[in-house]
Amino acid sequence: MTHTAVNIPYSTATRPVIDLRFKNKSGAFTGLSTLVDTGADNTNMNMGTVAKLGYTEADIKAMSLGTSQACGLGGCHPTYVLNLTIRVSATEEPIQIPVSVNQNKAVDEVLLGRGGLLSKYEVSVSNNYVVFRRKHDRGSVAGTAPLKGVAPVAVPAGTPGSVPPGSTELPAPTLPGGTGNIRVKFGNIILTDQHALIAIVGLGLIVGIASQS
Repeated sequence: MTHTAVNIPYSTATRPVIDLRFKNKSGAFTGLSTLVDTGADNTNMNMGTVAKLGYTEADIKAMSLGTSQACGLGGCHPTYVLNLTIRVSATEEPIQIPVSVNQNKAVDEVLLGRGGLLSKYEVSVSNNYVVFRRKHDRGSVAGTAPLKGVAPVAVPAGTPGSVPPGSTELPAPTLPGGTGNIRVKFGNIILTDQHALIAIVGLGLIVGIASQS
């Protein structure tokens, strides 16, 4: 299935600010004006913006995965780190991203960073559009489905190099079985393929050692 890229227009000439949907406390999605900045580690917003999603400061503390420092031109401010759910468009599946909630309420802008986003989408800015192209998961060897119409080849029990079904042991190395192509006779002893090959190799080693002595 081919994924159609999501093109979201932005009105400002120099800054890619879009309306991005965030999941609110009631489970619905609320659009927030968001600056796209994939140079930022995580998405950032302040306490006042989170309140628009219905969350209180007590909710944020309860949801917090920990605290960190958000640093910029205005200095560093303590933040709570939590996971929030976003939806790029109504046709896209929701994804969860880490969000740093700034305790400095003077910062009133949502900044969409790369954390949790670039693992799902390729994001570009072109001709006053922010373009989201979803990345497709590549199949692993473990998850590869068998080829259709190809049946397994049955191997008769006792075949050289075979093992019982379900065995975890590797087959023992074997020499070709006797087919009657090679026959060496020593008195009453008849050696065929496998035995003859071993005897010939052994004889060659003995001759080689004798020639060097």
